[in-house]
Amino acid sequence: MKYTATITPAGKALIDFIEKTPKVVRMSAGFFDGPKYEDGRSVASVAYDNEYGVAQKQQPPRPFIRPTLAVNGKKWIEIVRQSAGGAAKGGLNVIEIFDVLGEIVEEDIKKSINRVKSPVLSPRTIAERRERGNNSTKPLEDTMLMFNSVDHRVGNK
Repeated sequence: MKYTATITPAGKALIDFIEKTPKVVRMSAGFFDGPKYEDGRSVASVAYDNEYGVAQKQQPPRPFIRPTLAVNGKKWIEIVRQSAGGAAKGGLNVIEIFDVLGEIVEEDIKKSINRVKSPVLSPRTIAERRERGNNSTKPLEDTMLMFNSVDHRVGNK
């Protein structure tokens, strides 16, 4: 018995898309090596301290990464799912899909940082800010270095 298969143009497009797709594509968003505060601390370590708090310094946690994931995780999955369907029809490639997703995740993290209003700053922190000319009493809004350092990376490593 002999079997013959005919590949439709859509099927051919899907096969081409799969063959061109890197085997592993990762998108990471958050804080990476690079930016540092004047005292030498990395933005990533300061972000971690803000997320979880530092008991030794009486710094309470002010989570913004975990709430971002909780609120947006399903949305991000849906974006990839819908984009992948379009990619097979000649839309964005996988790297481009994850780059777009990374930009969305960046904005979602920044929105989450902006929503943090508590715990309120200590009087000492407010006084230190005022000495530097910053009159803001909103948490996570001192130098804006952390906020402006939110980034994403896409690759297969």
